[in-house]
Amino acid sequence: MTLTGSNFGTSATAGPGGLVSVTVGSRICTPVFVVVDHTSVTCIAPSGTGLAAAILVSVDGSSSASTMLFSYSAPTVANIRLPASNPTAGGATITIEGANFGATASLLSISVGRTSCSNTGLFVQHTSLACVVAAGVGKQLDVSVSVDTQTGTLAKSYFYDPPTVTSVSPGTGVTAGGFSVTIMGQNFGGASVHQSAHAKVDVAIGGSACTVFDISGPLPSHTSVVCSVAAGTGASKPVSITIQEARGATSSDRDQISSAASIFSYSSPSITSLSPRNGPTIGGFIIVFDGSNFGSNNAVVSVQLGSTSCPLAGSVSHTRITCTLPAGL
Repeated sequence: MTLTGSNFGTSATAGPGGLVSVTVGSRICTPVFVVVDHTSVTCIAPSGTGLAAAILVSVDGSSSASTMLFSYSAPTVANIRLPASNPTAGGATITIEGANFGATASLLSISVGRTSCSNTGLFVQHTSLACVVAAGVGKQLDVSVSVDTQTGTLAKSYFYDPPTVTSVSPGTGVTAGGFSVTIMGQNFGGASVHQSAHAKVDVAIGGSACTVFDISGPLPSHTSVVCSVAAGTGASKPVSITIQEARGATSSDRDQISSAASIFSYSSPSITSLSPRNGPTIGGFIIVFDGSNFGSNNAVVSVQLGSTSCPLAGSVSHTRITCTLPAGL
């Protein structure tokens, strides 16, 4: 760096061991050479970080602070090296490459998306550093390095492992819904992530929402989610899970979705009674079927008496169906 001013002495009084010294912040800028007698000096800037470092020139014990300040360049993040596994439980060690990271761990602050990345006990150099990612969720997350109040960011550069669904228990249930199931798998995000009020888990069974107990019941863990099944009918329903990186967002390129086909079935319909049990061949009268697991959607319910179709008469409930018997033998 070159400083211009006055009363710096001559080249004969500078150099290693000379009478002229320069400090930047609290560090010595050395060696010092007087380029133009009395008005210009140069020195090799010391390593450092931050903004507005004071410059002090001393000549034979007489000092003068410059009104101009020196600032080190802000950190820049150029590349992220990810390990093979990046679970939502955290613990993955990543290497961040770039420039101007300094070499003082105590001045560092590193974030991955909304979570921290700890450099404790790991290396930090001016062009690379390592850190351990905390628990979190999402993909295409920004990685930021802050050094002594200055920050550099590489957008959309970190990806937690996506969720996977392996099983659901119980695997069957009544068409009225309202019962709890446990979805098992990996990388759902832990309780601490969901308690942070930004992440959210959504579950659907057969396309219908399965209400997750993320407030009043057991919080999701990295390997399980408990939810209340909606009313429905049918067998071999897919189970899908969406991990929202930002709670309440209508859509986000940071969300992650997984689905497992044909792992849940609603219970089969069961008839316990019908009334009347006989009638005139002219038909035209109502038959009432009582039982369970009939569903509540007329569009997916049909009734056969022998080979004769019995058209529905009114709305279907989970425990009762009525139909109008046509003429028959």
